[in-house]
Amino acid sequence: MPNAGLYIVRRKKITLNPAFEAEKERLLTQVGRLLQTKARAEASKPYGLGTGTKTGKLAAAIQVKGPYTSGSGKSTVVNVRVDQEMAPHALWQEKGTGIYGPTGEVIRPKQAQVMAWIQTGQPYVGYAVSAFLRKRGKGGEPSQYQQYAKWVKGVKPKEFMKKARKDPTIAAIYKAGSAELAKKLIVVK
Repeated sequence: MPNAGLYIVRRKKITLNPAFEAEKERLLTQVGRLLQTKARAEASKPYGLGTGTKTGKLAAAIQVKGPYTSGSGKSTVVNVRVDQEMAPHALWQEKGTGIYGPTGEVIRPKQAQVMAWIQTGQPYVGYAVSAFLRKRGKGGEPSQYQQYAKWVKGVKPKEFMKKARKDPTIAAIYKAGSAELAKKLIVVK
């Protein structure tokens, strides 16, 4: 009967590459910064009738947190998020309001007969809405209009975070970086 055997020709030591963690954190931070830049650009774009940016707080509130290790110690995470204290309106800009948002209903005033606000840029005039050119005194700009409405449709979602997550360029950078990182995981000596 034939015998089977295992012969060790040469010994090799396989170890984890100590530079792997640093490379992984560098890649995650790079992708996080790219996501932040894309989300800030999307949040600042003119949308609807407005100028796109009034105070700049929404774009400034998009921040990168990390890298940090998860509680189990198995994952390294970089979190790109919106600071709700800096921009409490961020959720409304991301998800939309009124008929475009989660409720799917027009927005009506709760305590008055009409709503009033100052519109910068092009005035919106339509059913149940009127506009008056605002006087230029006390910081008023020539393109500001005092608006009144019994109801409004709401704001279409900007989806700035969703658009940043789905950017194919960022996905390609992450995929290529992950493939390169996988090659550096194990060192054979």
